[in-house]
Amino acid sequence: MLKEIYEQPEAIQQTISQALNGNALREDFLANAVADLSQIQQIQIIACGTSYHAGMIAKYWFEQLIDLPCQVEIASEFRYRTPVIVNNTLYVCISQSGETADTLAALRDTQKRATAKGLDIITMTICNVATSSMVRETNHSLLTLAGPEIGVASTKAFTTQLAALMLLVLKIEGYAAGELKHGPLALVDNEMPVVILAPQDDMLDKLKSNMEEVQARGGELFVFADENSGI
Repeated sequence: MLKEIYEQPEAIQQTISQALNGNALREDFLANAVADLSQIQQIQIIACGTSYHAGMIAKYWFEQLIDLPCQVEIASEFRYRTPVIVNNTLYVCISQSGETADTLAALRDTQKRATAKGLDIITMTICNVATSSMVRETNHSLLTLAGPEIGVASTKAFTTQLAALMLLVLKIEGYAAGELKHGPLALVDNEMPVVILAPQDDMLDKLKSNMEEVQARGGELFVFADENSGI
């Protein structure tokens, strides 16, 4: 366990390197999932044990950062009741091995019921084994490159799951302008491109203020605005 604790920095670095190019998401990261992700209206996370706790943290990220409803449920509870399958939901199965019996059964049952009702859902797994059943049986997968974890108490599997979940959050929406002062502004430097969507409305002046703060830190602005906005 102690060995795996010290392996966490490298495991996290390996996990995020598949998605990041410097400070930005790579264009090819989950490129085949873009069309599906653009249609989702809510997220349902299904997991067991440590993976469930990773999902509970991610629930806050999905709802607070990108305003997307997210539910998290223990797989054994989910599979032994009759949960309502909702159209345009992203079902995320989190599992270190990709073979967790309850999670896999919940996935298969959800897919079967969605098909029977003609519902359009998207499935994704976040796991550590590229050849696992969950990777094969979901629409999309996001790997945690943690390497083998032998210790009973999860360490690097848990932290790389969190890293992967945050990458998924970043892939689905950008930050609201009003959230800029609550963290992202500290990341801005002369190597950070910032894309601004500036509609011609009552909030335009506040948005201009945010743009000025970005410029003051050397950030490079790419602005989409009305030609009469004065920006």
